[in-house]
Amino acid sequence: MTPHEFLSAKMALFSKWAGRETSGWRDAEQNEKVGGVTHSAHQFFLAVDFAPEPLERNPDFEDEARRLGIRAAWEQDHYHLQPWTWEKG
Repeated sequence: MTPHEFLSAKMALFSKWAGRETSGWRDAEQNEKVGGVTHSAHQFFLAVDFAPEPLERNPDFEDEARRLGIRAAWEQDHYHLQPWTWEKG
């Protein structure tokens, strides 16, 4: 999935669910400061963090993300979203 395809899929997902994007692109320095993994998809415009409203895990949101080619990983206070096909570096 290209960054443009990810953006389109992300926007389709966000148009159906209430919440806000809490983190998008990060350079290597920012990524390190927030404890991101080495070669984070955030550094390649292929990840965002999303805080849904209400702030809780939602299997329907996860299913919709999957249909759009996005992996939605619940991290207790937000979803980390990135392409299913993401491979670091």
